[in-house]
Amino acid sequence: MVVASQIHAGRLAVEIEGEQVCWATSMEAGPATAEVVEQAVAGGTFMLKRIGGVGYEPIRLTCGPRIASSLFGWMHEMLSGTQQAKNGALIAVDYAGSVIDRLNFTNALITGLTLPALDAGSREAGWFVIELSPERTELVSSSPAGSYQGVSWPGGNWAVSNFRLTIAGLDCTKVAQVDALPISVAVVPQRAGPQPTPAVVPAYVGIPDLSVALPPPASDFVQWHEDFVIHPSAGTHEKHGQLDYLAPTPHDTLFSVTFDQLGIYKLTRSYDASAQVGQRVRARMYCGRLQLSPGIVGQPSSTSQPGATSPPPLSRVLIQDQAAAPTGPRISNFTRVPSEGLDRDLPADSAEAALIQRGFAPPYVPVGPNLDN
Repeated sequence: MVVASQIHAGRLAVEIEGEQVCWATSMEAGPATAEVVEQAVAGGTFMLKRIGGVGYEPIRLTCGPRIASSLFGWMHEMLSGTQQAKNGALIAVDYAGSVIDRLNFTNALITGLTLPALDAGSREAGWFVIELSPERTELVSSSPAGSYQGVSWPGGNWAVSNFRLTIAGLDCTKVAQVDALPISVAVVPQRAGPQPTPAVVPAYVGIPDLSVALPPPASDFVQWHEDFVIHPSAGTHEKHGQLDYLAPTPHDTLFSVTFDQLGIYKLTRSYDASAQVGQRVRARMYCGRLQLSPGIVGQPSSTSQPGATSPPPLSRVLIQDQAAAPTGPRISNFTRVPSEGLDRDLPADSAEAALIQRGFAPPYVPVGPNLDN
């Protein structure tokens, strides 16, 4: 196992297709592993063993919110099931800026992306955990001495206490905790010709549950569970939601995750005096689809500068038949905008339409809107 600290690196640069996309705080990458094939020998009492196909262990990276828009876009493509395999390198750099080692990887897919658990009472920092499954890796330890000129990106600090959850028709203002979101991609090895190493092909995306905790009475969640699970009715539907990961200044959004087809299926109560949190109501919801939307993180560097403020993504959660404001009119009609195209009611030259065309918008957005008096 090759670990960043074991190769005495001060920093670890991550390159994708020749572009540095982030600085990793930790890395684990396994060497080549051969399959051992066993074969019975007639009349013998031992198995004949030999080396079979060769495979490479996944690369596991931990990085903060300061990442290039191209890496954010690759993460988005992973969620949408459209990602392409990419080449890259992990470059160990000492504190003086000199290159120590370089681990090249070929035809890698993102097969795991974990967003950290959120806790309003925590002081911990947030990190992306990214898993890459390469077709091949190669450690180059005898590269010529030289310096590495790294870059940085906007994003600022990421604290797991700074978040905002919105779910259609529910009061989420008291949600204190959100469980981690471990997203995975199942891959299928595919051999081509006499190659000893099989290529990896994405099969399907594993979408995690959305699990949240809040203090009682949590009336909206209790009522939804009653209507959706215990006494389902024709008027009770799946919901849509959005989780905003916020910068230290609440009006700045680092990035957002939108949830489509949320359905509550479990509601539990707990009490833990030792944790000093008292009683909690925990709601667990299945989710049909996730999407990433850029904020400060994920925007091209030419339009996002460090320290610049950024509004929340334009595509907000679909609030079905809810008040537009505490004392405002009720929104009664929304138009579904398919992720693969634009509805005619949405101006094609609008900023919202541009985000949809780039794939950075959830499939439901309000247009109009039509309001009841």
